Formats: sequence, C-alpha cells, structure tokens
Amino acid sequence: MYFDLDGTLADCISESYKAHINFLNQFGAMGGKAEFEELNGLSLSETIAILKKRYYLPDTEEDLTALYRGRLLIAYNNSIQPCEGASDTLEELINRKYNLAIVTSADQEIGMGFIEKQNLGEHFQIFVFGDEVEKAKPNPEIYRLALKKTNASAQNVAVVEDSYNGVKSAKATGAFVIGVANNQSKEDLIKAGADTTILKLSEILQIL
Repeated sequence: MYFDLDGTLADCISESYKAHINFLNQFGAMGGKAEFEELNGLSLSETIAILKKRYYLPDTEEDLTALYRGRLLIAYNNSIQPCEGASDTLEELINRKYNLAIVTSADQEIGMGFIEKQNLGEHFQIFVFGDEVEKAKPNPEIYRLALKKTNASAQNVAVVEDSYNGVKSAKATGAFVIGVANNQSKEDLIKAGADTTILKLSEILQIL
C-alpha cells in the first residue's frame, strides 16, 4: 500500500499554503488557493519553474528553490503535525499484514526529516521521494519507480492520495486509488480517476 505524504499523512495543507503565499509576497506577487491546488503534487523544482515564469521572479531557479525549501522546512520542523489518526491507522494496516510505502513529491530532505521527527519511519518498508525522478506527478514515473522498488504489480497495490495530480499519477499505473478529500473535493478526485474517496485517513480501514 502506497501513501502520499503531504496532506495524506502530514497535516500540512494550511502551513504549506502559508509558505507558498509568503514566498510570493517577498517578490510582490499575489498567489491564491486555486494556484496552490494546481501545483499540489508537483515537485519543488517544477513548482519553482512555473512560478518563476509566471511572475517573472528574479534570481536563479536554484536560489528560488532554496528559498522556498527553507520556508517549507521551517513549517515542517515547527508547525506541521501528522494527520489525525495516522499512527493508529498505519499500525492497524501493519497488523493486517499490509506492506506500506511512502511515495511523495516532497524531496528527501523535507520528507525524511518529517518522517523521522514524527517517528513514522518504522511503519514503512520503502520510501520514494520527488528528487528521485525527473518527471513529477501527474506523470506516473514516481509510482512506476515505487512498483519497481517494491517488486509489486499495480493490480495488487492500493494508493492513498489527496491531490488531483497525485491521483492521476497513481491511476496511470493501474493501481486502486483512494482519494482523501481534505484539500480537494471528492468530485475533483473522482474526476482525476480515484476509485473511491474518504474524508479521514482512518476510513481506509473500512474499505480494505
């Protein structure tokens, strides 16, 4: 079973949105919720490339990425907590003999830092981060890499995602996709290809 991190296990949407807005405000640019949702699921490098072009941001993409990453690191280190019921749900899945993996667009520094701080690492056998692939979600490359790492067939995998881009990425491999409607609507997740949707992580236990 594959889990996205941001918005699925990490209750990060509000703080990540603040980081996004504060980053743009530094350059006199005004972002918004629709833009944030559009970029949700993309890698940090892809997000910066889009924002730099859209708002004519100064500095190099490398410098802008470091600045954005710095804001995210502060949020993950100081404010962001696991989603309600995350640890209990993961423990129950392990008790039911599911093998668990994290597949996230977050880069390894941010993702692994949060996982270790919140003591979530012991639940997972495999980790796949956004900086391991060239094309981020909605491209299916990251989930194909996860299938390769876990030596699994997509038909035997369930994926938990919270974003339109994430659902499209996972569904393109043929996996069964559960959409968590805590950021985007159930309708949008179904439109992206989700097989079913839930509102809280613990509801997974009623589906599987």
